[in-house]
Parts: sequence; C-alpha cells; structure tokens
Amino acid sequence: MNYTILEDTSFLNQSLDLGEQISFLQNWFESSGQTLSLAESCTGGGISAALVQRQGASNYFLGSIVSYSDLAKQNALGVTAEALKKHTAVSAEVAHQMSQCVRSKMNSTWALSVTGWASPCDDSKQKGEVFFSLSGPKIATVIQSVLEKNTRVENIHEAIAQGLCFLAHIVNQQK
Repeated sequence: MNYTILEDTSFLNQSLDLGEQISFLQNWFESSGQTLSLAESCTGGGISAALVQRQGASNYFLGSIVSYSDLAKQNALGVTAEALKKHTAVSAEVAHQMSQCVRSKMNSTWALSVTGWASPCDDSKQKGEVFFSLSGPKIATVIQSVLEKNTRVENIHEAIAQGLCFLAHIVNQQK
C-alpha cells in the first residue's frame, strides 16, 4: 500500500496532556474493537510504556518492536536494505515500512511507527528530525516533525507525545 504524507501537522500542538491522550485512545480502541501495535526506534519503547501504564491496555495493545539499529529494522521488522540505503533510517519510506511490517507481524488493525534523530537541533544534519507512520484499514499516512527541545531526553518525551497525538488525530477521524 502506498502512503500519503500529511503536510498539516498543526494538531501536534494540541494542549491535551499525555494522560488525556492515552485515555482517549484506550476508549476509542476498546469501543471500536480494534487493535494497535507499534514499531519504535528513537523513542526506545517509550510510546509502548506510556500506553501500558493504564490498566486495560491489553484489551487493545498487542505489543511493540523496538528496532533501534538498521540491522534490527531489517531483522525484526523486515524493512528492506534497499530502503535503508536509498532513504536512510530516518525517512518517510522507512517509517512507512516499519508500520506496515509491524502491523503484519502482530496482525493488528492499526500500527504506529517512529524513527528519527533524538539529539537536539543544531546546525548539523537532520538533528531532531522525526518521521511517524500510521497504517490501518485503508490508510497509510506519514508525518514529519522536528524536535526542538534542548536535550535528548526532552526530545524523546516530545516524540512520545507527538506519536500519541498523531495516532489520536487520525483515529478520531475514523467512523
């Protein structure tokens, strides 16, 4: 399945806190009877950890694959060496392959992936650049974001929040 790149990411600036995002997502997934899996790179499993802090996450959350290295992206998920070489690990194409692969491996209705540079922004290449991909029934969407916090830890926390916000934004539009 081809993917679309969502240019308008203004929804990433929503003021809902993390707990409200997770509560909304859990209610949405449980009421719809759909499931979720994740493929995380730069967040190191942080999105998964945030989801499972709420009791009942196992009603919809099937699991995740943390694939930090290129080798793990290939071996654990099935991302192609060609995509990694042609586009690099921090790209829309690799994020898309990550979400497609984890969705297939976990047999989930929806899959969210994240790949990026968690280091703070500066003048060097791609610092703070992150791609998220969401694959679901009849949808494959990618967004790009730039994390602009002062530390790596702050950027990881920001990426976790943005990933949950992206997921909530898309599923909220579903019938």
